[in-house]
Amino acid sequence: MLARRLDNAILKIQQLGWDNRRLNKEMMAAKGTLGVYQGECDNLKEKNQRVKEESKTLKMNNLKHKEETRRLTEKLRKSEFGDMNPLTLLPPISTKPRFFFSLVLVRFYSVSCLIVSFL
Repeated sequence: MLARRLDNAILKIQQLGWDNRRLNKEMMAAKGTLGVYQGECDNLKEKNQRVKEESKTLKMNNLKHKEETRRLTEKLRKSEFGDMNPLTLLPPISTKPRFFFSLVLVRFYSVSCLIVSFL
């Protein structure tokens, strides 16, 4: 009976050794995969940082451009109109009524008609 226990113990030790070697191989493969993903993650973090900096620069340039455009528009408005509000309507130059009309010749199924429109 003691011999059987020894045989079972020897087989169990062999199986544990095989399992240990298999698990060590899996661990080495997982470490290699982790190294690849870690490198890729670092590259993506650097790229993300560059994109953030570029976005910040573009936003600042956009704000500068808007401010410059606003200043130039304000300067142009003051130079053209002086202190007068540009939305102020002026009275008409002439009091004579003006009529504009156009003549259009339309042909429908070999019948001609003349359309006069007043604007």
